Amino acid sequence: MWIRFIAEYCPKVPFILKIDDDVAVDYIGLLRYISEAEYAEKFFSAYCSGLALILTGDTIRPMLSVAQKAPFIWGLMWIRFIAEYCPKVPFILKIDDDVAVDYIGLLRFLSSRVRRRYIPLKKLVMCHIMEGSAAIRDKRSKWYISEAEYAEKFFSAYCSGLAFILTGDIIRPMLSVAQKAPFIWVDDFFLSGYLAVKANAILEGIGSLYELNANKALDAMKNGLKLFAVVRNVDHHKLVWKELSSRYE
Repeated sequence: MWIRFIAEYCPKVPFILKIDDDVAVDYIGLLRYISEAEYAEKFFSAYCSGLALILTGDTIRPMLSVAQKAPFIWGLMWIRFIAEYCPKVPFILKIDDDVAVDYIGLLRFLSSRVRRRYIPLKKLVMCHIMEGSAAIRDKRSKWYISEAEYAEKFFSAYCSGLAFILTGDIIRPMLSVAQKAPFIWVDDFFLSGYLAVKANAILEGIGSLYELNANKALDAMKNGLKLFAVVRNVDHHKLVWKELSSRYE
């Protein structure tokens, strides 16, 4: 987030200092140090300690470009974490931070289907399925993906990243597929449309349980109509959560 903030609001600053909160800094000494003519040779060492590092302003936008593709890495990390530390969990819920969830309703939904044996307990991903999404070739777009990364004009079916549920047994197969997978930075597609599908998962559409219009989130969740709802911001999320909680008091 700080990289994006600087890129948008402080694009011309010559230097950026990043420090941890347990580090004291001699700011006057630092200013003297970077005022010397030879500064360019001082700031590009092979390794920077996480305690404190100094960046020149022109490194920020390239870093932001790389950071935009970081969800690809994060997706692999949580899959690996679950495979190593939570290998026996029956379900995994992945949600974005702008999605409100009726957790009690979700538990009832899953419990009911398991009791009735309505769903297979093997290699299943339940989600709002995206179909026919075009691969964006406009380099100005946030969602640009080159033909080298993904050759097809359209993505095959995959899950909206807002929220999806996986059965636990699909995690290790997905991790195994990931070892040999090509780099596809569009993480929603990569995780559910590529890794899960290559691991022989079934995608089941439960889109009727999602409210995608944030203006309708409060009523949808308060009245028990949906399990997932997009929210506008943190305050809106708190309001939805308060109303949702009151249903179960």
